[in-house]
Amino acid sequence: MKRFLLKITKYAVVYGLVLTCGLIGFHKSEVVREYLSRSYYMGYLNTLRQVKSKANEQKILFLGGSNLGFGLNSERIENTLNVSTFNLGVQAGFGLKRSIEDVQSFIGPKNIIILSPEYSNIEDPHRYDMDKHYLDFLKIGLNAVVDFETFVAYLSFLQISLKGIALDPQRKNGYNLGWFNSNGDVIGHHDKKPKPISVLYEGYLDLSGAETRKFIDSLLIDKNYFFIPPVTNENRFTTVELNKINKDFKKAFTNHYPINVFDMVYESDCFYDTAYHLNISCKEDRTNKIIAFLKTVISK
Repeated sequence: MKRFLLKITKYAVVYGLVLTCGLIGFHKSEVVREYLSRSYYMGYLNTLRQVKSKANEQKILFLGGSNLGFGLNSERIENTLNVSTFNLGVQAGFGLKRSIEDVQSFIGPKNIIILSPEYSNIEDPHRYDMDKHYLDFLKIGLNAVVDFETFVAYLSFLQISLKGIALDPQRKNGYNLGWFNSNGDVIGHHDKKPKPISVLYEGYLDLSGAETRKFIDSLLIDKNYFFIPPVTNENRFTTVELNKINKDFKKAFTNHYPINVFDMVYESDCFYDTAYHLNISCKEDRTNKIIAFLKTVISK
């Protein structure tokens, strides 16, 4: 029995070493490195680097899900207000905590933080998907695997990457790094035809603005932040439901809640491919509303 266990252990160690060497080689491959460098998620990492480079400057930061990435012209906000502005709303799956923690060390007293998470992240502010770990795999590869959760996430990342390299090595189909401008806005869909969006909406009626406020305050204590609802398709909630949600947010965020839910409701033809991704004209309308609010803050 001991000899058998010793043999199994030996094989496991050898297999583990071979696997590790193979994965290290995977990240060193030029084909792989080129493919990963074009990842849509690199848009977030590139924008984050710009935020870090302006750590001591006045700036406006937008944090949340892709309702911001696809639904905001932060480049125009920067040009209008003459304040460096960055859009870090790439993917709700990163989680609200991840994006806040990524910028915490670079928030100064004159910075303005605008939070606009998706309803899934409001319903559960602790929520995140494996995508959160994909960011680390893009940055440091296999070194980001530190526990069972990250190991499982890495296997998923590896599977998706290998499939992508085989089917679309140049990332010509779907979202990619080339879809971003230098401020972090997603602009790659501006010249594309809209796609059918799902009409099967999850409820998200059991929302607790108070819990979300508590969660945000624990990470942004004494910081100058504001909460703005995500964009909402006109068919997602009834008027009664919108009133309930708006009342809850207003009560929870008080003076941190400058734009209400109703101002973020858009008609179905405003969306590109999901109920969170605005087309260019409606993106500009939303940007107008946010600029109008920011002018009242910047001037103070």
